[in-house]
Amino acid sequence: LNVDLGPNNPASHLYMCSSDTNNPRNLMQQIHICNPCGTSRAINGLKLQAGGTGNDWTGIQSVVVRLDSDCNGIPEGGDLLTGSYTANDGPLTLCSTTSPIATVPGGQCICLLIYYQMKCNAPVGTYYFDVTEIRSTSCLQTCANGLPLRSATKSRIRFRLTVVNPGGGSVTSDAGGINCPTVCSADFDANSTVTLYAAPSSGASFAGWSGDGSGTGPLTVTMNSDKTVTA
Repeated sequence: LNVDLGPNNPASHLYMCSSDTNNPRNLMQQIHICNPCGTSRAINGLKLQAGGTGNDWTGIQSVVVRLDSDCNGIPEGGDLLTGSYTANDGPLTLCSTTSPIATVPGGQCICLLIYYQMKCNAPVGTYYFDVTEIRSTSCLQTCANGLPLRSATKSRIRFRLTVVNPGGGSVTSDAGGINCPTVCSADFDANSTVTLYAAPSSGASFAGWSGDGSGTGPLTVTMNSDKTVTA
């Protein structure tokens, strides 16, 4: 087998954590597998090696593999293989011992899509997968050129939100973290939104927000950089 990155392999991006209902799983890698031989070859599984500047096993929650037979980047059907990180171990073998997950006809190619799901408390950093082995019948390693095959990096970046509260009262955030005047700064995922609520002291009124926000009602801040808001 000859293995390389597929034509719709995703580029590097900021990942979304598992509690994000808009994107609970993220495409990590499209694997392009070609069979130069005259007879069909069965694929039963893959061996992956996670790595990066973050801690892979505390960051990566689960991995799934789906079929993309025409390599257009669109999965066909459901999950073929699933796996989870439960220990401090970068390698993860996903394999079906009962039947192949895909068959590559002689002289043809298919693609597999690897999706990953991150924990929301994952360390800040970049992550990637290496496909290190292709497994065939009985989950035995089969000969494959082009391995290890590394994905593009997926990054978790956080920005700091700071609240300045010179007039007294309190400021809290819907996402937790901010409870000023006790806790007046916190880090949030890049491109996430945080809503701040101001409660004036007894007998006082709230004059409004300034800095990286304005208005007099609840303030929604988009965390695309470090932000400072004065209440």
